[in-house]
Amino acid sequence: MENKQERDYSRIKASSAKAFDKLQEYLLAEINSSGEDLLLLENLNLAAKTNFDKLSTEAQNSLAQATKIQQTYKQLELYLSQTDTIVSQVEDLELLANELDSYSKTLEHKFSQFLG
Repeated sequence: MENKQERDYSRIKASSAKAFDKLQEYLLAEINSSGEDLLLLENLNLAAKTNFDKLSTEAQNSLAQATKIQQTYKQLELYLSQTDTIVSQVEDLELLANELDSYSKTLEHKFSQFLG
């Protein structure tokens, strides 16, 4: 009977050792898997950071360009205003020239009647 108990004990001990070995393998695989997941997550975070840095740089460049465009537009607005003023003055001068031409023709006509 003692021999049977020793065999049972040996079998249980062997089974327990095998179970612990399998549990150890499983836990190591889980730890390695978790480590790989963390490395992957770290790589994804680094890639996202790089992309966000690029987007930030592009946004800053776009803002600088927009500011430059606004300044150029303000300068053009001043020139357009000056051009409108000049066009208005030219129209006034043209009207005055036409009136002066009409008055000159009237005077010429009266002078020719006076002489003639």
